[in-house]
Amino acid sequence: MDKFKLYKKWFWMGLVMSLFYPAAGIVYGLVLLSEKDHRREGLIIIIGSFVIGLISYYLQSYLAAIGVFTPARFLFIKTPKTGEILFPTP
Repeated sequence: MDKFKLYKKWFWMGLVMSLFYPAAGIVYGLVLLSEKDHRREGLIIIIGSFVIGLISYYLQSYLAAIGVFTPARFLFIKTPKTGEILFPTP
């Protein structure tokens, strides 16, 4: 198998991985940065991971502000009869 095709496949897998989990994309990008031949690909994946992470953070903040998305820290589990808060523990 051609070495370029193999690394091209892993480069695209790194980009897809950074879409779903930016921290994994950063780690994979750092691994690619340690190799001389693939520093450019590693830098692209790291920058892409930071951009995706920032977009998801600000999108989550915006959706929480307009009331579409409720972060878990604002969720309360109450008993049906008494209304006592079970989670988070008071």
